[in-house]
Amino acid sequence: MKSKSKQAATKSKNSPRRKEDENESDNEEQGFTKWLRSEDGWETLKLFVFGNTLVCFLLISWPEMKQTMDAFYYSYMDYNKS
Repeated sequence: MKSKSKQAATKSKNSPRRKEDENESDNEEQGFTKWLRSEDGWETLKLFVFGNTLVCFLLISWPEMKQTMDAFYYSYMDYNKS
């Protein structure tokens, strides 16, 4: 009985499906995925997320900021006239 289980285990280790799985995992570790998992890729991703957040914040809040700056500007101009 034990010899059959050993044979089954040996067959599963040497099966073509297992070799395909190993090749797929090797292919997944190439190109962009490999670079992204590197230290340089991680730092670049953090920089991108920070920059993207800043751009989104400015785009969303710009009308309100412009209105506030205009109010200060016109208040300053009125103050200087008198």
